[in-house]
Amino acid sequence: MKILRALVRETLSREQIDRLTQDITDACRTLDDKGAAHGIERAQTQHGTGY
Repeated sequence: MKILRALVRETLSREQIDRLTQDITDACRTLDDKGAAHGIERAQTQHGTGY
């Protein structure tokens, strides 16, 4: 993974920020363990901005 974008509101509580940080850490660890999506899985994802 080269880029991770996240939209974060300025009004998040400290607890919500800590939870978000842990979720991102867990997601990165999962990607390290399992690797990126297979080409077939990637083709099935939605790419429009309305999803």
